[in-house]
Amino acid sequence: MPSLNKLVLDLDTSRLQQKLRAMSKHFGALADELADIEARKCSECGGSNLEVEELVTDNMLLSRSIRCRSCGHEESESFG
Repeated sequence: MPSLNKLVLDLDTSRLQQKLRAMSKHFGALADELADIEARKCSECGGSNLEVEELVTDNMLLSRSIRCRSCGHEESESFG
């Protein structure tokens, strides 16, 4: 009969826990941004092959330009 070996690991995971907590604070915003990207469609042809350019300064979004690579339709919006 084969013998069974027992392996015991004692790890300090406190730093890992701190890193995971820091990451979890940003997952909601990331999920929202990814959903927004998935939802973007051309208002003319409904295509999703879009080229997006954003103008950002001091972590603030100032404007966004969107061009559909399928039909060439362009839109832009300004913020702030």
